[in-house]
Amino acid sequence: MTRAQLKAQAKASLQGKYGKSIGLLLIIEVIGLAFGILATIVSPYTRTSEGLYTTSNGFGPFIRFIGGIVTALLGISFMLYSLHVIDRTDKGVGEELVAPYNNDKAWSTIKNALLVWIFTFLWSLLLAIPGIVKSYSYSMSYYLTEDWGNQGYKLKSTEAINESRRLMKGHKWELFVLDLSFLGWIILTPFTLGFLLLWLVPYMSATRAAFYRNLLAQDAQARQTGTQFAQTAQPMQYAQPQAQTTYAQSAYAQPQQSAYNAKSVQQPATQQAATNSATPVSPYSVSPTTSTQTPEEMGTPGTPVNPENSAGSAPEAE
Repeated sequence: MTRAQLKAQAKASLQGKYGKSIGLLLIIEVIGLAFGILATIVSPYTRTSEGLYTTSNGFGPFIRFIGGIVTALLGISFMLYSLHVIDRTDKGVGEELVAPYNNDKAWSTIKNALLVWIFTFLWSLLLAIPGIVKSYSYSMSYYLTEDWGNQGYKLKSTEAINESRRLMKGHKWELFVLDLSFLGWIILTPFTLGFLLLWLVPYMSATRAAFYRNLLAQDAQARQTGTQFAQTAQPMQYAQPQAQTTYAQSAYAQPQQSAYNAKSVQQPATQQAATNSATPVSPYSVSPTTSTQTPEEMGTPGTPVNPENSAGSAPEAE
């Protein structure tokens, strides 16, 4: 899909949901502000004789540090809420805030986030550009962790990061240009006293989620045709509408060797029917439905699943 099509899909998915999106943003901002106020009360700033400001104890900086981590983790909640909006599976505000951290997904989500932050920081020590490049390389790992967690899989080591690197090989520039296309709106933000962000942040986040879904669709198409995904020059193509099923019903859940320590899953009763269908079954999607809705109306190219490294190698060490 083109940038215009991705943005159109994001706008269509957000229709009637801006109120919920703004509510989530405000809650996250209020929580971050509350930590800042608490830190100031516990450890107020005082001015020294040299004109410098210092705190009376170390509790204030510690509270601010914890507040920064909590706010960042809630930022992941908002990112994955945008994915749910694209999939048309979003729930209430409270449920979306904690969605990445319930149903045994908390440790996988936090572990992936910490690894991404650490690796990005280390690459940033080599100047800004390597850190920016790696941030784009790792950017799909949050969505992958969410999809795998919803399928009952617990993340091991750097699996999501490695798969994100594979998916983004040859596509980092596409995502960078997509982000850059919002620059005009970002420049206008100060002239609106920041209120424009209440519309812009959900719009940008949903567009990124749409990019991820279409990246998976392109990868699935490359797997079916036997081509190298990262080397395909054709633009992204939107996948056919797919059925939303549970993990136990998905066509993916067949015994197979994975690139990540030979993981395996069980085969459902629906696998044989999917195999005999005229449409090839992608490792990232489920059997297509007979719906007459257009892809834009459906809003999702399918339900991605646990990855399968095309090269069949072990996970790469960072």
